[in-house]
Amino acid sequence: MTVVGAVTRGRPTGFTAGGGAVGDGAAATGTPEADRRPATDQAIARQLGISLRTVGRRIQRVQNSLHAETRFQAGVAVGLARSGG
Repeated sequence: MTVVGAVTRGRPTGFTAGGGAVGDGAAATGTPEADRRPATDQAIARQLGISLRTVGRRIQRVQNSLHAETRFQAGVAVGLARSGG
């Protein structure tokens, strides 16, 4: 799931494309290295054809649903949920 997918669907499914950990290599996840880098809000807005403010609101909604104050906290919550932790 990409950042765009998480923002589009409004649910916390991933904040970095592919969800791979830094340094785990493309072979470990099967996801190309470029797809695992965090996307900027500007890139997400451009890809979805929506405004930068809308992207920010949607990401904030995901953070709120996870009770996360920061995007990092939201990412950790998603990682824990994916790992069953």
